[in-house]
Amino acid sequence: MRRPGCPIRGGHCPTGAMAGAPPRGAWFPAAFAQLVRNAYPPIV
Repeated sequence: MRRPGCPIRGGHCPTGAMAGAPPRGAWFPAAFAQLVRNAYPPIV
């Protein structure tokens, strides 16, 4: 399903999802690492 108001470029609508994402529900180490890096307050 296309996001409302999203222009189609090259036959798809960019979502901003991280590259290499696994199927939903699967562990994604890169996403976890990003959450830790962006945590506030910082995780030591």
